Amino acid sequence: MKELALLPISRTPAVCLGCTLLCDDVTIAISERGEIHCSEQCCARGIDWFLREAAAERQSVASGIRCGGEPATQGEAIQRAAEMILAARSPLICGLTSASLAEQQALVKLALQTGAVIDLDWHAPQTGNLVALQHTGRITATLGQVAAQADLCLLIEAAPERTHPRMGERFAWQRSSGWRFRTDDLSVESAPGLEAPALTELVCSSADELNDLIWWLRAFVRGIGDPAQQCPPGWKEAFDQFLVAVRTARGVAVVGGAALAGQPALALQVHQLVRELNEWCKTWLLLASEDRNAAGAESVLTWSTGFPRCVDLRGNNPDEAPARNGRIGKGEARWSRTEFSAAKLLAGNECDLLICCLTAEEEIAWPNLPTALREALLGLPRIVFYSSDHPLVAGADVAIPVAQVGWDSSGDLIRLDELTLTAPRIIASERLGLEGLVADLLEELG
Repeated sequence: MKELALLPISRTPAVCLGCTLLCDDVTIAISERGEIHCSEQCCARGIDWFLREAAAERQSVASGIRCGGEPATQGEAIQRAAEMILAARSPLICGLTSASLAEQQALVKLALQTGAVIDLDWHAPQTGNLVALQHTGRITATLGQVAAQADLCLLIEAAPERTHPRMGERFAWQRSSGWRFRTDDLSVESAPGLEAPALTELVCSSADELNDLIWWLRAFVRGIGDPAQQCPPGWKEAFDQFLVAVRTARGVAVVGGAALAGQPALALQVHQLVRELNEWCKTWLLLASEDRNAAGAESVLTWSTGFPRCVDLRGNNPDEAPARNGRIGKGEARWSRTEFSAAKLLAGNECDLLICCLTAEEEIAWPNLPTALREALLGLPRIVFYSSDHPLVAGADVAIPVAQVGWDSSGDLIRLDELTLTAPRIIASERLGLEGLVADLLEELG
């Protein structure tokens, strides 16, 4: 990572969107030569985000609005997009996680009006924590409350030193005792306040073994461990140490990693553990999603439709064109943890139009998508709102560069502790706002 020198020039307050911590104590300065300088609070991942957005802004402004690969005006692009939506029988809208709350609301409104399927992104749905929340509810707190009241931290399949570099600092873990339970394939790094002996680790060979470990810890918490069925000695010793510390602690911060989202059984165990630990000591659960705004997208979709993640608004008969002019298709919104995901629909050739919002992060994630999924996405007619060059932009029927929240557009985002923060606009830009573009599209649709 290139080191950025600090300049003694005027700085602009910013909110870093490099991860779900959304650090709001950073500032940005841009030199006359266009060089970006971040304040010392900004970690390496945050610096990378600001540099990436600056590069994306320059690329997308140069590319401009295009229809069928040719330069077009905003009006021409909106008209062509509306024609494509009206002709489509099963449009798919995805890519909400990079947008502000207002932009997400606009995209959900578009899905409601057009009878589309809407998914937060095009990856396979990660529903582990959703299942757990349905069973247990949610116990959480703001970062400030946790930093002030939590003496202990317990990381479960989480590596915040890699995914959320300033989490230890913001939770004041350098003054705390900590434990981490993980599988051996979780990538971890050394970080201040998290290296041994400050962090006691139990490393499991598989997700199933980690699930067993959490089950045993829950048994110890509830006092139902059977001496005739001893858990591994190393586990018992760590459990005893952990529970001795819990008895005298003001609070415990449990941090669940992003991997829990794809492991429903493990996620449910973690949520139940948090409830059971509350009988001993105030305990909070923070889900350390690696997507900076996923909780916001799930919340907006749930507020609007009653369901999270993947929602089908096509009506009861997908073969019939949905009703237009503001009416949902024939039937109420339908939801399934997997059935209406973008990946599942694309695999079954059930979509005939893709409407997506692409960010600089998506360009990095693209090579990691399955080959079949990439081919399905590239084979669809598509309308893309993009903030950086991306394989889906080339060959798109309609491509419109959009301002990126937290860089050249202001917008509200939801932090991992569910506190809403406003990311201010840092620079003036030629890129258009996504919320306004969707409003123009809805007006064109009538």
